[in-house]
Amino acid sequence: MELCDDARWAETDDEQVRAISALYPGETVYFVSDSRGEKTNLKETKTHTFKFSDNPELILKNAEICGVCALRGIPVPKITPREYGGLFFEEYPRIDGINLYQAIQQGIGAKQIQEIYRDIIKCFAKMDKVSPSQLYKNPINHVHNVARITTAKNNNPFIANLIGVAVYAMNAGKYSDKAFYHTNISPKNIIVSHDGNFVALVDADEIAIADRNYAFGAMAAKYQEIGMNMNDLFNTYYQIGDYQLNKSRVQMMANTNALGQKLLWMHKQSKTK
Repeated sequence: MELCDDARWAETDDEQVRAISALYPGETVYFVSDSRGEKTNLKETKTHTFKFSDNPELILKNAEICGVCALRGIPVPKITPREYGGLFFEEYPRIDGINLYQAIQQGIGAKQIQEIYRDIIKCFAKMDKVSPSQLYKNPINHVHNVARITTAKNNNPFIANLIGVAVYAMNAGKYSDKAFYHTNISPKNIIVSHDGNFVALVDADEIAIADRNYAFGAMAAKYQEIGMNMNDLFNTYYQIGDYQLNKSRVQMMANTNALGQKLLWMHKQSKTK
């Protein structure tokens, strides 16, 4: 992602600036822009990234789960939970690179995208092996509760609870199909180097106990969205992974995910009119 030096940002988010400056006095604080140049919920110094949240439990979950994933060789941020003046946020070393949407805008080709996703499928296969048994009792570790919490940021409680119920239903299935998965492997959460190599997966909010087919379907939906063929992912997974996928269920999950994202976007747009 790109850093944007904007003096106006400090005027509107002064509490967050003070929190970061208390940790790193004298360093310039930047906001992070997305592929359209709009501000995101991330702030950075030259050395670290900061993500603020009103849910400290979610931050603690993110730190713990990223630690588990890192032990498996999955490239995710090393998160340190922070609190300053009543503000809660996660901090991790800044990852040098851009997200895949930005790389696509800069002209990255289909073959290179396939290679990036081949590395991501290797990560997905490692997630298959992350047993949820020790953390299964903590409600916030489950994808339907994560979906409810993250949806509530931009929607009313009714919509958030409805999404939570829907995600719970889609994840019903065999315990043997459950593991800790990144359930939003989308181009905005895929960091690549400036020469187009896979670097890391970000947005630890979305790492949770989920059904394999659900998580794979969410990834496949975004892969199709950028004009790629979902069968690429299946073929790569069958070469690398040790488990079976229910292809028809994955496709249904992908279609449902795409529809859900569209409905949420439409709801958000209706609120701005």
